[in-house]
Amino acid sequence: MKEIAFGELGLAAKKEKKSNIIKWTETAGIESAGKLKVELQKAIDENPLVFIDLSELEDIDLTGIQLILAAKKEADAQKKKILLKSGIPPAILEYVGACGVSFEDLIDKTESKSEESKNA
Repeated sequence: MKEIAFGELGLAAKKEKKSNIIKWTETAGIESAGKLKVELQKAIDENPLVFIDLSELEDIDLTGIQLILAAKKEADAQKKKILLKSGIPPAILEYVGACGVSFEDLIDKTESKSEESKNA
């Protein structure tokens, strides 16, 4: 797996063979929106399946939420798929919900199910 890090922007992308995992850390917001948008667009253009890992994200603003929703719309238009990896911090989900948005349909359910079966 190749990792590309964007230190001060809090973005790292891990590329795999038939999918792309983009890991957001620290803050996803207006200050980093340009770089995040380019990385998401590139991932969607190059891969049939893209995962966004928010497990280490500390803060997100409305711009970060809009980027995820726009990426989902773009992936749908290209008949591709974008999913959020499970393990999103509760504070992030709470803020997203307070903004009137739900990521429920975007969260990768297969990952959660495999964790449940391991614990059974």
